[in-house]
Amino acid sequence: MLVTTWRHLEGPMRVVVMSTAREQRELTMSAAHHASIADAVERGDADVALAILHEHMSSAMANLQPPPTPQQTGDERSPPP
Repeated sequence: MLVTTWRHLEGPMRVVVMSTAREQRELTMSAAHHASIADAVERGDADVALAILHEHMSSAMANLQPPPTPQQTGDERSPPP
């Protein structure tokens, strides 16, 4: 199931990751950032792996999102001269 899910998400995730600033991308894609997921899978602890994976994906989404535009925040005022 994990491999099937990964195959469906890999392409779209790669597009988001590659369109993100280098510093954010390096942190989110680091081996250290993924080690706890791999450890839980290796132990066969599906519940822990799922919980860690959920936290990982939530964190990645937050880290990889671009800042909101003025239109999204409702602040469409012109910048000061």
